[in-house]
Amino acid sequence: MLPFSDIHTHIPDRPGSILSVPAERVGVVVAANGSRPSDEQQYYSIELHPWHLHEGSIAQFRMVVEQYRDDPHFVAIGECGLDGLCTTPIHLQLEAFRAALRSAHSCRKPVIIHCVRLWSEVIAEARPFMRPTQADGEPPQPFIIHGFRKGPQLARQLLNAGFSISLGAHHHPEIPVVVPAHRLYHETDEE
Repeated sequence: MLPFSDIHTHIPDRPGSILSVPAERVGVVVAANGSRPSDEQQYYSIELHPWHLHEGSIAQFRMVVEQYRDDPHFVAIGECGLDGLCTTPIHLQLEAFRAALRSAHSCRKPVIIHCVRLWSEVIAEARPFMRPTQADGEPPQPFIIHGFRKGPQLARQLLNAGFSISLGAHHHPEIPVVVPAHRLYHETDEE
């Protein structure tokens, strides 16, 4: 379990949060951390969002992940994933999602996943990168579906496949009961 009260935000300087940062902005966050007291430094994830993919974004993402892989404030990959409603071609989304999964596997970082309508594809793509479940039932490297708004049936399917779930302000009322506490996260992405 990640020790953060907010695993996905786009609003900087929130104590206990993980700021989702595009690869091209990571240097700004790292520089700002260098000028802050240690207890005020920003934890961050490096995103490769399906909405914002362009020529060169995958190469830039890989370069930035390698550059900052040992930064103790770099704590997750994502958001990354697949979106059946966005205009980015699916072949580019798949290439980017695979690159993000490989980077997360290599760095042993949790993955924060964006998914719209392509649940089977996300499960199939992520499964080869998931490590076996530990004796306590918690995956050693969380794969977290962020902003989950669907119902209990899909939640159970995702849990059985090894995913954890993060909830924002808008979610199905049964989900907090269905998801075990050690696999349930919260976020402020929707604010």
